[in-house]
Amino acid sequence: MITVYKKSTGQPVFVAHPIDAKEYVAGGAYTLTDPTIKPEMPVRSVAKPTKIPTVEDKKPANIPTVEELDVVEPEGKMDGYSIPVKIDKPVIPKRIIRK
Repeated sequence: MITVYKKSTGQPVFVAHPIDAKEYVAGGAYTLTDPTIKPEMPVRSVAKPTKIPTVEDKKPANIPTVEELDVVEPEGKMDGYSIPVKIDKPVIPKRIIRK
């Protein structure tokens, strides 16, 4: 025998055949679990307060210092200007297109 419960009152009803029990539950007036028993809620955990970071909490960064290097300029070049490149002869296209 299968026990189904009325949803409105929670009263148990014994059903002899499983197919009849499925039809009762499908109709919507009955359920397979007891509706009067309330499920227990899990215990709510208490959250710990969060620590908000401040500027003082930060570790000082180890930034390496850059030492100035002695700049050695090559000799024989002009001051700040590039040396012009000398072209031997101009490039002339082999085929001239006229419009």
